[in-house]
Amino acid sequence: LTVVGITADRIVTIGSPRFDVYTQIHNHRAASLHSRSTLKILCIYPDFSYGDGFDIYDIEMYMKCVADALRRIPSAHLTIKLRGSRREAFCRRRTAEICKDIPYSIEKDVPLTKLFMQCDLVVSCYSTAILEAMQSGVPTIMFAAIPFECRFVREHFDQYLLHGALSV
Repeated sequence: LTVVGITADRIVTIGSPRFDVYTQIHNHRAASLHSRSTLKILCIYPDFSYGDGFDIYDIEMYMKCVADALRRIPSAHLTIKLRGSRREAFCRRRTAEICKDIPYSIEKDVPLTKLFMQCDLVVSCYSTAILEAMQSGVPTIMFAAIPFECRFVREHFDQYLLHGALSV
């Protein structure tokens, strides 16, 4: 900005204390990863939405795919993070059925920052959660399970894919 004549005293620096926490998470994770015998996977549960988003069939397919993948990983634990209360009863009921042979837990009120500290891998379809997980140093899979999410990946995450920072 100084190149175009704006002096330093006119430049406002905006930051968020929320972003400072990512460095702390990254450091905490690095210190504790080697002491685990269980692979802890955090999956952010897709919320029911109308129109271009997830319907109940999409949500069920999403969770079945995650559960099927986890069945192949010995000593894995799935933590499911709910994003709100819409269709919570459905989520809990179907998760119990789909994940009946997989160790899992469901979290609703625990902040993502705390869950990032406790996990080894994040699976999500939500861009903000994906960026936060990546900033926290957590290996991340963007599960683009519906057409809207596939378009989103192509439009907004190409550079992350190109540099190997994200798997889809």
